[in-house]
Amino acid sequence: MDKLEHTLKPTEIIAENYVAIFYSGGGAAMFGVAEDVTIQKIARNIYHRNGVISTICHGTAGIAYLKDENGKSLYAGKRITGYPDKFENTEMDYYKAFPFSINQAIQKNEGNFVYSEKAGDGFHLVDGRFVTGQDPSSTTQVAGEVVKMLKHHFQNPNGIVKTDSEQVTETLLHYIEGTANGQPERLRKAFHPNFNLYTVATDSLWIRSGEQYIKHVQVGEKTNRIGKIISIDIEKDAAMAKAEILIPNVRLFTDYFLLLKYGGAWKIVHKSYSWRDLTPMEGK
Repeated sequence: MDKLEHTLKPTEIIAENYVAIFYSGGGAAMFGVAEDVTIQKIARNIYHRNGVISTICHGTAGIAYLKDENGKSLYAGKRITGYPDKFENTEMDYYKAFPFSINQAIQKNEGNFVYSEKAGDGFHLVDGRFVTGQDPSSTTQVAGEVVKMLKHHFQNPNGIVKTDSEQVTETLLHYIEGTANGQPERLRKAFHPNFNLYTVATDSLWIRSGEQYIKHVQVGEKTNRIGKIISIDIEKDAAMAKAEILIPNVRLFTDYFLLLKYGGAWKIVHKSYSWRDLTPMEGK
């Protein structure tokens, strides 16, 4: 309920944190949604990352002008459904106020608009990674198809769908917790084989390899290091992250990471860090 009361604006959405976009129904979807370039970009980014685009009823209006970066329809040739003109009361003021016809707009954008003559029969379509429903009667079916598709494209061994942000966090925790708890195998999960660490000591650049770092982590030997992720910034298959590692009463490290996604997994490929010594009071 808190999320509903504090809905994010499109400009606040980080598309890389999502694996699907859903355009809900209602006549309001006819006004301003399809033309909104920020919403279009969110949908494109999700789709290009193997995500799903889904609509229902008048929500299909939201994808009326959806194109890729080269100006080509994102659903060219695909079968799309939504609330058709056939079941609209075209003589009513509400319809006359609509800025466009869903049928015609989808077809003009090279989509193949299809609908059921019966209405209210749960009609929906799955074409590629587009899942669309004709009217509210297809709500359950549309939701089920979206979930099924996400599990197919994003499922991990535990059966949980994880976003890139969650995967990057997991990789960082392999490093943070693996070091603190004496788990070198977790560090190998986090590090690219050619991973290096960089810092400056006595005004000189100091470089260590990931393997050198791992050798100093003894299995089962826990330390009093306390790690905290400060920020994560993701753009497609690249990410930057910042973390703090506290050794109480001794030292506070600030780590900057570069991560890349390849082979379906995020790996740390670079770490630069600095530190400052703490007074006893600071470490409390």
